[in-house]
Amino acid sequence: MSKVNINNEFINIQAYKYDGTLYRQWNGARIVGSSKDYVIVLLNKTKVQELKNQKWIITEPILWFFSTNNFFNATLTVKENGFYYYANLSSPFFMEDETIKYIDYDYDIKKYPGKRFAIVDHNDFVTNKDWYDEETKKVIYKNLVELTKMSMNKESIFNEVKMEKIIRKLISIKLIDKKHFPFIFK
Repeated sequence: MSKVNINNEFINIQAYKYDGTLYRQWNGARIVGSSKDYVIVLLNKTKVQELKNQKWIITEPILWFFSTNNFFNATLTVKENGFYYYANLSSPFFMEDETIKYIDYDYDIKKYPGKRFAIVDHNDFVTNKDWYDEETKKVIYKNLVELTKMSMNKESIFNEVKMEKIIRKLISIKLIDKKHFPFIFK
């Protein structure tokens, strides 16, 4: 992993497909923290552009966790009824020209309140599986199992108490407004 300067700086994020195609970019993301396991990025009014020139702006705060030890990254959105997780199986990220970059491996999971942990984009992975060598496939499956265990055991990013502490800290330093977190501040 590349060294990441944690000083509340604004950065960009680029997601690539395994063939090297840039397919999505986020502009104006903010690095808000790090630990031995994650670099934490805040998306708030962040501009997003897709490969097909679709553009939009993120309207609610999202925390994005880039793993320093595993082959995934995950977003956390808090809505009225709880925590919404979306994880991408991906290459380890690296930092270049104030941009976090990673390769998306076409396999994602989501975990929503009251719903089971779900694998999404399985068909994309199957369609593109010939892109990946056997070693990469093994790493993808291993990290899928790891994410499943973390979710079931409410560990790491799936530990809602830890996530709430991070959110409260960001509110206390005025990086986000508590009005966006009705689930936490009932």
